[in-house]
Amino acid sequence: MTIIRYLVVPFKPHAGPATGRSDFRVAGCTLNQSLLLCLAGALLCGACIKPFTGPWDMRELGQAPAFEWADKTGPVKSLYYANEPYQGRTTRVFAYYAAPSEAEGKVPGMVLVHGGGGKAFAEWAELWAKRGYAAIAMDLAGCGPDDQRLPNGGPNQGHEQKFADFAKGVKEAWSYHAVAAVARAHSLLRSMPEVDPDRTGIT
Repeated sequence: MTIIRYLVVPFKPHAGPATGRSDFRVAGCTLNQSLLLCLAGALLCGACIKPFTGPWDMRELGQAPAFEWADKTGPVKSLYYANEPYQGRTTRVFAYYAAPSEAEGKVPGMVLVHGGGGKAFAEWAELWAKRGYAAIAMDLAGCGPDDQRLPNGGPNQGHEQKFADFAKGVKEAWSYHAVAAVARAHSLLRSMPEVDPDRTGIT
């Protein structure tokens, strides 16, 4: 770890040798030099401070997860992708995926996140595909296309899972898994061959 100590001394007027005008010096440096030194120190401090990302491993979530197609027929496809372990077992997330039927080059992408009590909506993905976007709509309640709980799904989105389960540890709570599922959906979307990874959004 880099430790930087600052020497703070009062500003003192200093007469320039050639012009006779006054400038300011701090510990033998002009004010401009002192500001540059402070800026360099701030940059060095920033380089050795690891950004806080909460309990998630953002490097891992930035990688496209393993997935498998459930149904590739029709304008809206369905799939399952891997997510965070829950209660000592692996989990997967169900999602709908749709892309424009006719497009020149790569298309922008959109991650569709449902609200509380919601689910993965095929119609939502299809709507965005008709607008020219590739879109992924995931279920954040551990359910499949029939709204039934998956045997390897993540936590449900009931009151207990959203709030009370924090007492069991943050990685047992619904919000931890929901955030990870959304981040992984984004990474999966960006990995699709028809998607421009530099033009993605979330709604």
